[in-house]
Amino acid sequence: MAEDGNKKASLALKLEENYDKLISTILIGNNIVNIALASLGTIFFIHLLHDESMGTTLSTVVITVAVLIFGEITPKSIAKDMPEKFAMFSAPFINLLIIILTPVNFIFSMWKKLVSKMFKVEENEKMSQEELLMFVDEVEQEGTIDEDEGDLIRNVIEFTETQAEDILTHRVDLEAVPMNADKEEISKKFQDTQF
Repeated sequence: MAEDGNKKASLALKLEENYDKLISTILIGNNIVNIALASLGTIFFIHLLHDESMGTTLSTVVITVAVLIFGEITPKSIAKDMPEKFAMFSAPFINLLIIILTPVNFIFSMWKKLVSKMFKVEENEKMSQEELLMFVDEVEQEGTIDEDEGDLIRNVIEFTETQAEDILTHRVDLEAVPMNADKEEISKKFQDTQF
């Protein structure tokens, strides 16, 4: 879609290229909204009920349900069912948040580097064979590739574990046909012996 000139698709791809900043912005924004909503909800319900204990309890219940439905379950379900549309819809908003939260992102990226140095964390960007196979299974379940394509990709991934001696047919087990054999004779020999 980006190659066809879709600007929102291009923006979504651009955001995905800097995954750390993207995920950091989403997490910061998510926490700011959740904490602000909880605080405002508590103030509202205490003011409404004129009872601090009841207002706090009711606020906790209402805000928790609202956050779960509108902040967690609904957007994640939509994103799972329509990933491209959701990515293109949300890309401009997330890009704006990235710009606004740049100073906060900078602080957290420095914190991440400090923690990595303290614990001597080595970044490993390689995907394990198990992760690749799990990814193929997910893509196949989503319908992006069919079962035959999935099997082909799994065979390519697992190919490194196959030794030549495990798949070769020894010369003494091979069958031969005369040079002038016709297709029917070759086909019959193959069906009978598989070699």
